[in-house]
Amino acid sequence: MSTWRQPADGKDGHDYGAHGIFDEHSAARSPLTTLARHPAPVAGGLLGAALGAAVLTRTALRRRGGR
Repeated sequence: MSTWRQPADGKDGHDYGAHGIFDEHSAARSPLTTLARHPAPVAGGLLGAALGAAVLTRTALRRRGGR
């Protein structure tokens, strides 16, 4: 059996964990993970923001003399 498949534990059984060159680039949070785990609240927030923008736009247009 080749040695590259063996875990990199020390002789005393110490587990070094999964570390490597990617450690500097890792992040504690991800917007994509949040969206995947909580799609309904994110969709509700986006819908609320869109409705708020529509109300503000309509109000601004009315003040300018539009409909």
